[in-house]
Amino acid sequence: MNKSFKKISIVSDLLLFLSFVVGYCILYFSGIAVGNGFALLLIILVFGLISFFSKAVIYTLNGELRKSIAMYFLSFLYLVLFFVILALMLNS
Repeated sequence: MNKSFKKISIVSDLLLFLSFVVGYCILYFSGIAVGNGFALLLIILVFGLISFFSKAVIYTLNGELRKSIAMYFLSFLYLVLFFVILALMLNS
């Protein structure tokens, strides 16, 4: 992987972490996350989904197909988990 792709990956992960913190603070101070344990898990799943998908795109552009397929699979797995947690959150 090129150095520029590594820098893009690191910067995107740091921005995603910042959005994770801001999103949880918004949920916490608005009262949504106070009584619901699934809200934090839902935000973590969104963070992981976006992170794995962005790395999959970077690997695809770089030509590393095996790594990109693995990252696409992980992002799909996080998407499935997101909908499972969302369904559990709505049922409780």
